[in-house]
Formats: sequence, structure tokens, C-alpha cells
Amino acid sequence: MNDLSETFRSIANAASGLSPIIFVLYKGSEPPPFAAPMPRIPPGPVEQVVDLWFTEVIRQAYKDNPALHDGAIMVKKTSAGQLIVKGWSFRLFPPEAPTESTVNRGSAFNSCHAMSFISEVDCVFLLSNGECFQFQNGRINPMASVDPIGG
Repeated sequence: MNDLSETFRSIANAASGLSPIIFVLYKGSEPPPFAAPMPRIPPGPVEQVVDLWFTEVIRQAYKDNPALHDGAIMVKKTSAGQLIVKGWSFRLFPPEAPTESTVNRGSAFNSCHAMSFISEVDCVFLLSNGECFQFQNGRINPMASVDPIGG
């Protein structure tokens, strides 16, 4: 299991009970196309490192502004592999997925799948009810949750 998968499985487990959380990991200096920020006051904290303990950042951000739960968290993946939050509460509006789509599992799931086809997107994670899904280049990888302390 790679560190990236372990990180998001751990966050999914610790964030169980929160609204679904979408992370869009992207390459390049700017967030990918087909994603637009929805301004929030106060805004979510940026320049945070996404790691095994990022759930505490999410909980505090939602406490400071409950509207932040609506939309995706944009995460820049650096050349060294570090994950840095660049924005909160982004609306996703990808074009229809270019392949035969999966059974409709709701707008969050289907938007994550379609966003994963965008060339500037490295991958997308959807965390919901303790479940974790990774979408990459149109592939959907369901991952079992993991205990954040003991693995």
C-alpha cells in the first residue's frame, strides 16, 4: 500500500460522520480546469500539508465555517510528492466522462470519476461514511478504511 492511499484511507476513517469530502490532487501551478472556487468567509486554511492527521484541520475548518463542506478541496501535488492544500469549496463541473460511465452513484461520485479524466488532475479522492474511493485516469479504486492509529 503506498503512502498516498494510506493517508486518504486514514483520513476517511477519522472523518467518518462528516459530509462527503472530495480531494482533487492536481499537477501544475494552478487548479485544473472545470473547477471553480466558491468564495467563503472565512476561507478554509491553505498551504496546509495533507497527512495522516489532516482530519483535525478539516474539523476545525468546518467549525470555523460550516459552508466549507460544500465543494472539493484542491491539493497541489509537488514534484517531491508533498500534498499542499491550495483551496477549499471548489465547484466541479467536468465534461461527461469519455468512456461508458459507471452506474449513477450520485453527483459527487460521478463528478469525481469524470474529473479523473482531466489531464491536469493527478487523481481524485472521495471520502464518505468511512469509505474511500480513488479515481485516476477514469479508473475507480475502492479502498477499505483503516484505523488511523494502528493501520
